[in-house]
Amino acid sequence: MRDRREIGTGPEDWGTGFDAALDAYPNWEPGRLHAVDRGNAELLDPRPARTPVT
Repeated sequence: MRDRREIGTGPEDWGTGFDAALDAYPNWEPGRLHAVDRGNAELLDPRPARTPVT
């Protein structure tokens, strides 16, 4: 499960579709998708940075 979906903002099918749309967006600047996925959380709380992505 991707970190941005772990916030519990909606039904699983909505989160899956939203996640797929973010991954499919073709115009990400370098590093921006990582920031959306998990990088911003790592800046606020370093514990996710020490947790391997599964």
